[in-house]
Amino acid sequence: MLRNRLAAACVAALSLLLLGCEDSQKFEDILRNDIEVADFERVRLRGGEKLILKVTEVTPEMVHPEFIGRWTNLRREIEVDFYVLPLADFDENKPPSELQNILFTSVADDGVGFGDRRVTEMHVHPAPGRWVMFFFNPRPGGPSNEAELSAEVRLSFFK
Repeated sequence: MLRNRLAAACVAALSLLLLGCEDSQKFEDILRNDIEVADFERVRLRGGEKLILKVTEVTPEMVHPEFIGRWTNLRREIEVDFYVLPLADFDENKPPSELQNILFTSVADDGVGFGDRRVTEMHVHPAPGRWVMFFFNPRPGGPSNEAELSAEVRLSFFK
C-alpha cells in the first residue's frame, strides 16, 4: 500500500514538473527574399557607353545579402565590363578607370586578349549601403563596336 501511494505521488510530482516546463524558445521561419535589379534581353550598348542599373539599397536588417548576376553578350568578340560600387563613389561622367572603391569588376587583371573569356557571372556580398551597378563598353564608338546584352541581376537575402 505504501508502495502504491509512493508511486502515485511520484507520478503526480512528475506530471506537475512536466506541465510546468514550457519552452520559451521560439523558432521563426527565415525566408529567402529576392529583389530584381535588372532583367533585360538584347539591349544594345555602343562603344564608350555605360548601361546603369537601378540603385539598390542594402539595409542592416538583410541577413547574408548577395548580389547575383548573369549576363550574356551576343557579340562575343566585343568584351563588355561590369562594375559594382558604392553610390557615393560613382560619377557618371568619369571613366571606370578613375572610379574608387569598386567592389566587383569583370575586367581581368592580366589584360584579356582576343579569344580569352571574361567572367559573365557574379556573386558579391555587399555591406549595408546604397550600391550602383553598370555595364561599360570600353571600345570606341561606332556601329562595329556595339554590344548586345541580355542580363539578370538580383539582390538576394534572408529575413
